Amino acid sequence: MKKRALAILLLLASSLPASAAPAVSFFGRTLSPLLYVTSAESGDGGATFTKRQVYIFRDGTVLVADYGEGYQSELARGASIRSGTVSRARMTELTAALTKAKVGYQEDCLVDPPDAPLEWFFEFRWFGAGSRTNRFKASQDVQGSRCPDEIEGLGGLIDAVHHVLGSVQTTTSLHTP
Repeated sequence: MKKRALAILLLLASSLPASAAPAVSFFGRTLSPLLYVTSAESGDGGATFTKRQVYIFRDGTVLVADYGEGYQSELARGASIRSGTVSRARMTELTAALTKAKVGYQEDCLVDPPDAPLEWFFEFRWFGAGSRTNRFKASQDVQGSRCPDEIEGLGGLIDAVHHVLGSVQTTTSLHTP
């Protein structure tokens, strides 16, 4: 199932052109994304990970693919794909965080969470007006400057993305144990 979930998102992501925000078709709708996020996180010091690929669209539609991995395990613990919507308030919060973080100009930066697992990253691909896009990574393995508070601080972009994901009202989903 891990391969199927990844294949679906890779198919969607492979249609991303180098410039303008691509139209993405799923569940009978065609939308232009605001943000595409890939991430790996661990809440237990690296024993298990949640790896995620997320499309967040301007109208509040969200497409999420998650899969779990254990440290030194070749098999996924489970996977899920879900689609749903978030409130205008959450989208306003996310838009404010994107603006504050200056995502159109942001570069790769170092993030060092207190429970630093073996792998930790957020890679953002933002789609602005017209052909404006930017891609940057917030990770432990980036050489260079530490991420600004607007990315990793309380109320920053990472928090705003977590709030969006935590408030998705799921309309379609597929889960495997």
